[in-house]
Amino acid sequence: MYKHNTFSEVLKLLDRGIITKSVEKHKSDKHNKGFTTWNQLVAMIFSQLSDCRSLRDLEIRFNAKSQNHYQLRSKILKRSTLSDANRNRSSDVFRDIASQLISNQGNELKEVVSLIDSSIIRVDGRGSEWTEATQTRCGKGLKLHIQCGGNSQMIERMSLTSTNVNDITQARKFDLESNKIYVFDKGYLDFNWWHEIDKAEAYFVTRIKKNTAYKVIKERDIQGCSETVVSDKVIELTNKSPGGGRKNLLVGKALRLIEIYDKERKKTYQFISNLLNASSDEIAAYYKQRWGVELLFKWLKQNLKLTKFLGENENAIKIQIYIAIIAYVLIGMFKRIHRVFSRTIDVLSWMKIAIFSSHTPLRPPTPKQNMSNVGQLRLLGL
Repeated sequence: MYKHNTFSEVLKLLDRGIITKSVEKHKSDKHNKGFTTWNQLVAMIFSQLSDCRSLRDLEIRFNAKSQNHYQLRSKILKRSTLSDANRNRSSDVFRDIASQLISNQGNELKEVVSLIDSSIIRVDGRGSEWTEATQTRCGKGLKLHIQCGGNSQMIERMSLTSTNVNDITQARKFDLESNKIYVFDKGYLDFNWWHEIDKAEAYFVTRIKKNTAYKVIKERDIQGCSETVVSDKVIELTNKSPGGGRKNLLVGKALRLIEIYDKERKKTYQFISNLLNASSDEIAAYYKQRWGVELLFKWLKQNLKLTKFLGENENAIKIQIYIAIIAYVLIGMFKRIHRVFSRTIDVLSWMKIAIFSSHTPLRPPTPKQNMSNVGQLRLLGL
């Protein structure tokens, strides 16, 4: 009799219909020689959740529990077979699986605030010659673009490009949702994209560049705001032609310009937004949430395999990055279902230990309540 284990429970969160459609679309099993896309996906997710250091390490750890392969619908793993698959099977099939998995997380989990940013995934050393053609001053490798929830850091959109692709070029490909507040830094300065956000009945909060041309329409009263607020203005952009024969479609639109003084850094920041009814403190707070996407990139690089790769060629590295994203989404789904750990890192730590265990994660003990305090609360009707 086969017992379900932690890893099989994690894999159940994958929609096999999505995988089947992706495989058929890319014909990724056409010349599989018995090692299917599913087999490769299972092995690579295992490498992420068990922190394997090499293909040999992955082979040994995965095959050590061969009795569990039945419920994984997998087989004995050979590192040479996996190496060939990572080199030859198109990474596009795993990109589509990751994108569909992200889309299917559920509308009830969507947040009002979305953060957008990118980060360089550095690829150096032997076999990295393919990165030289797109190398920039920020380094060589690949660039991971992410849109995530402001509070949950749940990934909402994802794409992977070469390092010389501008952030705004990729952000334009993300779908816009009405009533969503998009927060991003100065790297996404494109007035016409901001216009697209506004036209979609959504909102943006970002920093303005010093040389941006505008006129002040109204000075708003900052009485009652926090002491960090220096000024709150309603403005209109005045530069009708930002260059390259383009027209600034945002000219004439009323916008907010908030100036904030950071006491710790002794520096002033200016935030621009189309949120006309929010308070200046709220707009500043929305931008402050942007730190969340930085923390997400840091978490991914520190806890999943995004800095050390099991292959050297471009396709293998892309596959590993896409499956790192898949693993992150699965960990988040597992956490929300079991509601045991409050931190994602605790879920991953438990999985590394109990990946082939049949035990469910134990709930932490509930601290004993102070009965005298309970009695006082009851008297107060709380």
